[in-house]
Amino acid sequence: MPGAQNLGMSGGSVRTGLAAIQASHRPSRVVVVEINGVIAREKDADLLGSVFNPWSRGLRRALPMFKTEYKPIDVAIRVAEAVTHHVRVEFIVASLRDRQIRAIAAVEAKPLSDDEVRALKTAAADVRADLATLVRNGSCVPLMDIPREPVLDGSVRARMTRNLLQAEFPAPRFRWIELPRENRVTSDGTHLNRAAANMLARDAAKVAHC
Repeated sequence: MPGAQNLGMSGGSVRTGLAAIQASHRPSRVVVVEINGVIAREKDADLLGSVFNPWSRGLRRALPMFKTEYKPIDVAIRVAEAVTHHVRVEFIVASLRDRQIRAIAAVEAKPLSDDEVRALKTAAADVRADLATLVRNGSCVPLMDIPREPVLDGSVRARMTRNLLQAEFPAPRFRWIELPRENRVTSDGTHLNRAAANMLARDAAKVAHC
């Protein structure tokens, strides 16, 4: 989206993205934060070091294809599509995709353990502190939960995680943006495909302004 930067870190840690914003010392007007089970992931110190390394920063500025992790592969895919007369390149065929979704669903049918609940609460406290810093610096910080396949969104583990995090980030103290969950096609049950991700970004942009 115009004027926006993606700090999703290709499925990495939300806390890594928040740390990158704070370390940049350049407050953003709006920071949309994904709040779900991924907040339990630790900050990636190696990635943060790379982000602020003057050599790698110079490379990203000179070559746009290096601005997002795995972007060179994305560029290669686009070239391949053009060469093959726009035949879409698929990494995961339908049978493998369905098998992956079933495997994730089997795991998510089990409730969160006590240790997982404690880890999420600890992570939530850290994220709340980061969000408070952003707000003090003048940023508007709406929260959102990116939709997945319905069978996974409705799982025992997903419902427990949502309820826990909505309690840790209660409205109206925290502003949650509601996004349509239909037409959110994923490549593996969790990660939106390109078309769905672009649609999500457009929908978020419409409601994220403060």
